[in-house]
Amino acid sequence: MITLYQFSSSPFTDKVKRALHYKGLDYTIEEVNRLKAGRGRYDHVSPTRKFPAVEIAGDAVNDSTDIIIELDKRYPDKPLIPTSAAERSIAHVIEDWADESLYFYEMLMRVEWKHNIDASWDQMAPTLPKLPTPILKRLVHKGVSKVTATQGLGRKPREQVIADAQRHIDSLDGMLEGKEWLVGDSISVADLSVIAQLKKLMYAQEIQPMVANSKHVEAWIKRVDELAPSAAV
Repeated sequence: MITLYQFSSSPFTDKVKRALHYKGLDYTIEEVNRLKAGRGRYDHVSPTRKFPAVEIAGDAVNDSTDIIIELDKRYPDKPLIPTSAAERSIAHVIEDWADESLYFYEMLMRVEWKHNIDASWDQMAPTLPKLPTPILKRLVHKGVSKVTATQGLGRKPREQVIADAQRHIDSLDGMLEGKEWLVGDSISVADLSVIAQLKKLMYAQEIQPMVANSKHVEAWIKRVDELAPSAAV
C-alpha cells in the first residue's frame, strides 16, 4: 500500500503522481494540513516537513527526487531513471533545472504576479487555511514574494523575467529537436520534472504564447500526458 501525503497544488506532487500513474501503481492520498504540518503533525513521514512524501509498506520517503528513485527500486517495471550513466547524468541535470530553476519562475509568475494568481486560485485555495480570500491572497503574495526575493528572481524587472522565461522555453524546444523525449528513447524523470513545473507555469498568461509558438513543446506535452498523466485515468 502506498500513501501519498501531498499539497495538491504543488508541482512536485504532480511530478510524483505522474510517476505513480506511469507505473500503474495504486495509492491513497492524504492532503496535508499546512498549519498542522508546521506543528509536526506529519513528522513521522517527513521530518524535514517537505511534501510530497510517501509511505510505502511502512517506510517513509520525502522529496520528489528521492520518491521516484525509491519507486524505481521497488517497482522496476517501466523505469524512470535511465540505466546508462551518461543518460542518468543528463536526466539528473534536467531534473535539477526544473526543480530548482523553473520552480521559482512558476512561483513568481503564476502566484506572485497578481494578474495571474486568479487563474489557478481554485486549485490552490483548498490546500490553504480557511480564511477570507482577500486575506489569504495577501498572505500568499507576501510569503511567495519573500521567497523569490531571497532567491533573486523576484528582484529582477518584469521584462527581464519574461525574457529569461522565453529563453527557458526556447531551450526546452531545442532539447526536443529531433527527439520524442528529453533523455534517451523513452520517458524519464527528466520529462516528468519539467512538465510538472511547466504545466503550473502555463497558468501565467505570459507563458502561454511562448509554448504555443514553440516547434516541439506542445507535442511533447501531449506525449507525456498520454503516458504519465497527472490524474488517474
